[in-house]
Amino acid sequence: MKKQLVCMSLAVAAMSLTQSAFAQAVNLLAEKPIYTLGAPKTWTGTDGERTFDAATLNDIVAVPTNTKNIFLFYEGGGFNTPENQEIGIQGFYVDMLAEQEVAQVVSTWEGAAASAYVMYLTNDVPTLDILNTQPTYSAEKLGQYQENKAILPEGSKGRYLVFQPTDATNYGWGVKIRSMSAFAPYVAELASFSATPSIVALNSPVALNMVFSDQTGEPIDPSKVTLSVSDNATLVDGVLTITEGNEATITAKMGDKELSCTVAVVSEAPGVPGNYKTPIFLSNDEQLDSTVDLMLGYNGGATRLEDVVFANGEIAMAFTATRCVFFGNKSTLGAWNTKIAPAEDGYRMLHLQVYPSKDVNANICLEGAGDRVNNYFSLTAGKWNDMDLNIASIENINNYSLRFNEADMCDVLVSNIYFTASYVEGDEKAPVLETIVAEAGQGNATLSLKATDDLNDMVTYTIAWGDKKAIFDGKSGEEVTYTIDGLDMSTEYTFTVTASDGLNVSQPQTVTVKTLGIADAPVVVIGNEEDVVAVFSYSLNATAVPGFDAWGSAGKLGTVKTDNGESVLSFTNYEGQWGGLNLDVNLGSFCNTLHIDLMPLADIENGSIIVAPVWKNATGDTPNKTVFVKGNEWNHIEVAMTEFGYPAYGTEIGQFAINHPNFANFLIGNFYFTGNKSQSGVEGIDAENGVAEYYNLQGVRVANPAAGVYVKVADGKATKVVIK
Repeated sequence: MKKQLVCMSLAVAAMSLTQSAFAQAVNLLAEKPIYTLGAPKTWTGTDGERTFDAATLNDIVAVPTNTKNIFLFYEGGGFNTPENQEIGIQGFYVDMLAEQEVAQVVSTWEGAAASAYVMYLTNDVPTLDILNTQPTYSAEKLGQYQENKAILPEGSKGRYLVFQPTDATNYGWGVKIRSMSAFAPYVAELASFSATPSIVALNSPVALNMVFSDQTGEPIDPSKVTLSVSDNATLVDGVLTITEGNEATITAKMGDKELSCTVAVVSEAPGVPGNYKTPIFLSNDEQLDSTVDLMLGYNGGATRLEDVVFANGEIAMAFTATRCVFFGNKSTLGAWNTKIAPAEDGYRMLHLQVYPSKDVNANICLEGAGDRVNNYFSLTAGKWNDMDLNIASIENINNYSLRFNEADMCDVLVSNIYFTASYVEGDEKAPVLETIVAEAGQGNATLSLKATDDLNDMVTYTIAWGDKKAIFDGKSGEEVTYTIDGLDMSTEYTFTVTASDGLNVSQPQTVTVKTLGIADAPVVVIGNEEDVVAVFSYSLNATAVPGFDAWGSAGKLGTVKTDNGESVLSFTNYEGQWGGLNLDVNLGSFCNTLHIDLMPLADIENGSIIVAPVWKNATGDTPNKTVFVKGNEWNHIEVAMTEFGYPAYGTEIGQFAINHPNFANFLIGNFYFTGNKSQSGVEGIDAENGVAEYYNLQGVRVANPAAGVYVKVADGKATKVVIK
């Protein structure tokens, strides 16, 4: 049966407000003065002392709402001791500038939170003595949470709101608050409205879960809301049936406030190709009961809704707030956590069809023998997306799952999950491999390939060079590109390519390409008015490779040579995670400017990069800076260290963190700090009338330079020279 693909808007909870906006509840704490309760606390751990930084309190009442962690009890480093617990968690108070009646206080936390706290409202400037009085509100046994809503006794009033945590969920993790809001008594107004599922089949009655909230996020009793629906649908006792069109609009009204959301019509699940070996969940197979063994776990997992049933009898599983769905099927794969050996079982591909309610990135995660392999796909909203994953080279799969990041949580439909066979029975012809095109890159090469098979809709390519090889899949008759990273610069490589249909292998083809080199990093010349602390720089004779930590990343650090033999730092596979160079430097009172010469090995116009020092002995999150760079060229990054909190956080840097969401491979040629020259500096550099003078890379004049790298100054110009 030919399916009709229907594209539509999937804006769940899209708000359609009347001309006059509703009144928001006012946050009484926003941008108000905030102070420590008593003196800032000092805790002693195995690696020294930590004194609470009162300046970080301002983030708690910042607008917009802060999402960083403010440590009210220090984490790690042996600070979880009875002595420090006796000192207690740092308390604070907010001056609302006038007496206020407070009905609700909302606080947000990282998972390491306070498990108990007390709050006070008072008109007197708070001191520690207030902790000996009866609190306005107290809470305990809260566990780990992201948000806590405290409803204060009616008539609670005061100018100062005092907050004192009294216990932690786990002192070893510290106590990390993020933000706090307080609201006066208010009249509830309809502020948000959503309905799930947001994707339904035409003429299929679906029970909706509708949520209504007021301006502070509190739920509204559904009996106070009047609902209506567009003419192409019916809504009876919460059950929606869309009879025609691509979507239905539901309108919620309370008082004079109206909000609307849409529920989209999904196209029927595509039929199943013939080349499958083991079905897990199929849309239209009468021989399979289409019940799948699921585990909805991993940071919230998902909520499974009723299956979507189409007019032709096909079905799809439906999920909302989807983070992670583990799939299995006892009737076909044995019990949960059963080992799958794809090659032994004759499996080649794992296939899923997914229909998301918004554009998202998804991950098919394979787990086995303690290993986890992530496989990322970009999914388009409003259509069925085919997710095909080659598993032939995987030795062991115990579990497999469909995962989304928290920001990408949405409604999804899933259908047609199966393993394909390694080959098509009766296939006697090998794929036809067409001409290969190779394009050189800096330390990489990209090959464009296309092969066509007479029976199998998938082909497997093998690229071999030296003692290495890469194996990946493509669709028969469709061009695919593959980039080989980690190659040497300015080096000629010969690649041998074959294509297989799982049984037959094509005749090999070869292609030769020479990788591009890289230009020397910019020359660093330090004038007589500057001091310098060099981390890594060929120009400054600071070429020792610093240590490197890639926190949760597969990123690696090494060095490569430029066309003229200079060494530069090379970062590879350094994607989507923070990482840092271990500097261990002291800037003193002079070196107050950061310099980095950086080259992204990617074709980008303006890629963002985030840099930040990790100050020694600093607590909590410290400032960072976002700069923009161009790809495949040297970019000079120069930032005043005062933007990172220098010298308020001290002058000693343990690490320097780097994050760059737009590219995974890059080079650093120079990494150094400069500042005003100290009193012991050298005399000025001056050479006129064609007389050449030579200076070492610390700015000291050398009368008879030996072999090495120097700055030559003549006719008012400075150039780098190498004397052999």
